[in-house]
This record gives sequence, structure tokens and C-alpha cells, in this order.
Amino acid sequence: MINLGYIGIKSIGRNHFLPMLRIIEAYPFPKPQKCTRTNQKLQWLDTKISAFTSEKLLKYIDGLNKHPEINQLCVDDISEGHVHLSIAQNQKGSGLSLSNIRQFLSIVQVKSLFVELLLCHSTCFEAICSPDISELLGRNFTDHERLTKTIMSWLQYFDKDGIEKRGGFAAFESNPYVQTQRIHHGLLVQVGENPNVFDTPEGEQLLVNAINALPSLKH
Repeated sequence: MINLGYIGIKSIGRNHFLPMLRIIEAYPFPKPQKCTRTNQKLQWLDTKISAFTSEKLLKYIDGLNKHPEINQLCVDDISEGHVHLSIAQNQKGSGLSLSNIRQFLSIVQVKSLFVELLLCHSTCFEAICSPDISELLGRNFTDHERLTKTIMSWLQYFDKDGIEKRGGFAAFESNPYVQTQRIHHGLLVQVGENPNVFDTPEGEQLLVNAINALPSLKH
């Protein structure tokens, strides 16, 4: 399964999420059915919705940043027949994640969706679109290495600060094991033509080589 794991942006509120939700709505996902969020008593509440851009959902997004304890909402988070959407916010920024997407989209569509969402906001600072590669990483890297190396997967985005922390643009653009594309002030990095490649020994080695070709993280 591929997860459009996390897109972090340095902004909050409906005005920042509405363009992203419109993009999601344009893809062939089933219409959403349920939004789950917490109230001021930290009780979980479910509300029926019928669109990713519904006024109810936008209202709840606006409400997330008004109370420190209420900062996350989910859409169809346990339904096997729907895409799972999660939005979290606080005063420092916000994030969006999608899972269960491969059930509805081709690999080409997954990448297209990821890039379109990145293009929405120049304040995006980090994002990843990946299958679960935890076993692969465990086989090839120690715990210490996973803290000191730039761990990559199929698609990831780093803003300028994130790139500089990882050796600079030249370190990525000269890395023979990755493909790169400049977006906003940062860089989209791709390892492998598709996420299924990591299921093969050759694909596993490609990812290991890509990670090892970068310098250690700057802390």
C-alpha cells in the first residue's frame, strides 16, 4: 500500500486547505461519508459529509487551531472502501496525509496527485509518498544510521532549509541513484521508477545506494 504520508505546510485554516481538497476531489475517489474530530471536552464526534470541500469539513478545519487540545480531524479513517484523509494543525503549521490511495489510483495518478498537492503551497517544508519500507530499512541500516542519514523512499520533498541540512542541492542533483525536480524553493526527489521496485533485490540496493550517496545530516 502506498501512503501519501505527510505534507507539512507553514500555514493553517480553510483557505490553505481548500485548494488541496479541491485537487483531491478531482481524483476518482469515492465521495467521503464521515468526518471524525474531537470537541472541547476531547470527545470524538462523527459527522456525515458528502464532499471533501463541504462547508462542514471546512468549518471543522477552521476550528482546529482555536483550541490547543483540538488539532486533528479524520475522514473515513476506518472505511476500507474510501480514501483515508487526516488533517492536523497547530499554531506552528499544519499537515495533511492520505492513505488507502492505491486502491483507487494508478501509480501515475499517485505521483500526479502528490506533485499537485506540493504545488499548492510555497510554504510546504516536507512531504513523502511511500510504501511501507520499514523492514527494508531495518535490514540495511542500524538505528544510529537511521538517525544520521537522510532516509528516503519513492517520493519525497524537502524545502530549501531541509535540502541544506542534507548536504545542499548539489548533493542530491549529483546523486546518480535519484531523479530530482526543483519545486518552489525546494526539491522533489524520486528513487526508482515506481514504488514496487523496492520489492526486488535490485530496487532495495538502489535505495540503499541512494541513501548512502548523501552526506550525514547536519544537526
